[in-house]
Formats: sequence, C-alpha cells, structure tokens
Amino acid sequence: MADCVRSVIEKTEDVSYEIIVVDNGSGDGSLQKMKSTLPESVRLIDAGHNLGFGRANNLAARYASGTYLFLLNSDTLLRNDAVSILFRYMEQNRSCGIAGGNLFSADGSPAGSFCRSFDSPESVRRAASWNGIVTGIRERRRRDRLPENERAHLLADQNFNTSGCAEEVAYVFGADLMISRSLFEELGGFDRDFFMYAEESELSFRVRKKGRAVMSVPEAEIIHLDGGSFGGQPGFKSRQYAMRQLGKMLFFEKCYGQESADLYRRMKRAELRRMYLLARLFRREALLSLTKQQISAFSRADRAYKERKEKTNGGNL
Repeated sequence: MADCVRSVIEKTEDVSYEIIVVDNGSGDGSLQKMKSTLPESVRLIDAGHNLGFGRANNLAARYASGTYLFLLNSDTLLRNDAVSILFRYMEQNRSCGIAGGNLFSADGSPAGSFCRSFDSPESVRRAASWNGIVTGIRERRRRDRLPENERAHLLADQNFNTSGCAEEVAYVFGADLMISRSLFEELGGFDRDFFMYAEESELSFRVRKKGRAVMSVPEAEIIHLDGGSFGGQPGFKSRQYAMRQLGKMLFFEKCYGQESADLYRRMKRAELRRMYLLARLFRREALLSLTKQQISAFSRADRAYKERKEKTNGGNL
C-alpha cells in the first residue's frame, strides 16, 4: 500500500487531489507503519475488520470531497500521471460514467484491464455446452503453448486497449476506476452484498442503465500486481476461485434476476462436471486435478450463496 501511495504522489502533477486509505482489518501492523511513513496529508481510516472491496471503497467515499473518485487497488503502481489523464477525459466527456486505464503486469506486459461484454444467461449456456467446453480447452492448450510475449499479445487482443484511443467497454476492472462522486452517491455506491469480485461489473451495469458510458482510456497506465491479497505463488487459488464464483452468482441475481442466478449455478456446475468427464476420458491428469479443485471451490461458493439466500428469505431458498 505504501508503494501505491508513493507512486500517486510522485506521478500526479496536473490536478489537485486527496488520498484516502482504508485499512481493511490487516492486523499486521500495516496501519501503524503507514502512519509513521506516509505524509500527514494522507487520510488513514481503520475499518476495524475486513469489509471487502466494495464496502471499503464506500467507506472511503464518505470522507471524499473531490468531484471525482479514483478507486485504486493497494497492489497497483502508477506508470504515468494516470490520475490527471483520467480526470481530463472525464471532464471533456460528460457522457462518460466510468473510466479506467490500461493495466500492466510487473514485467511490463499487458494485463487484463476491462471486459467488452457482460456475462449473460446466453454466454453461460454456450460455455457449459459440450461444444463450448471443447473449444475452451483447445483455446487454453493453444494459449499455453505460446511463448510469453505471444501470450501477452493474445491477451491484448481481448481485454487490453491497443488502439491508442478511448474505447467503450462493458466494464473496467476495479483495480483502477474513476467515477464522479455525484454519480457514485446517486447509485448508492457499490452493492453491499458483494465482498470481493464482480462488484465493479455490477456497478458498471447500473451506470450503463443510466445511459452513461464506461470507457477504457489507454493513455493512463497502471501496474497491477494482481492477486496481492491472496499471495503471489503460482497455481490454483481455491479461495480466490470460490470468491469469484460467489461474486458471479450475485452479479446474475442483481442484474438479471433470481432465475438467471439459479441458471448460472446449474450451468457452471454442469460445465465443471463435463470438463471432469473429458479429463478422465482423455487422461489429462493436469486438467483432471484442476477440475477437481474447481468443483470443490465452486461447491463452497454455492453453499455460501444458498446460506445467504436462506437468511435473506427466512429459510426459503
């Protein structure tokens, strides 16, 4: 976090700003360390416990006084004056509701920065079909065989802006997201039911329903040390996967309704089971091991979703 704050101070030149940091129940002495090392102008808020991504940003927004909010993950570093670049874009394009920059990995290669479309009932049906699963496996095998630099270029074609111009997208990733404070307040901020993952896509869904655009602005550049909250070791991260799945269940419920959330749960379960069967049939040990872990993590997410619904509905799912 301290490195993130220092990069904002070092890179931001052409706009006045304030920095608000929420300590999300770190419990490791980070808050006291930041108090002693960061400038007094940085406002530090002790959340007391881990509120999750969205609610922590909602808390910070209550203390903000600026025209715009720039939500920045603690595992990010600015490569240029991204704050001023996004500020100018928002000022000059008032139909824009949300803007975000291009994200880069620590080695400077392109990183996922946005999605061009939302997940939908139609897309999950396609993904869970036998044809969708086989196509997905083939694409992953082809991608995994590519050299690192070619893999990065393949990613760039999907969710990294190489055009040199601002492009409208479905949503930008929450690692860096600028929105006007008035619009954020009008929408009630991030939905409190989300803990981590999919809250930025749900917020963007509501922004777009208001008739406002969500834009990728490639001139703004940010390094994203992705997954800092889960450790940097390679391999399958079970807790992270489960939280992503729970976020997607909530996204479908909030944006498309309960029937679509139930459809997502059924289709994802079917997709994983079919992948498991294919892995066994073709004796793909690595895929078999991965799919087993995904099924276990998905089951935990599904139980958590059902428990939440039972509490909400008084015991009736």
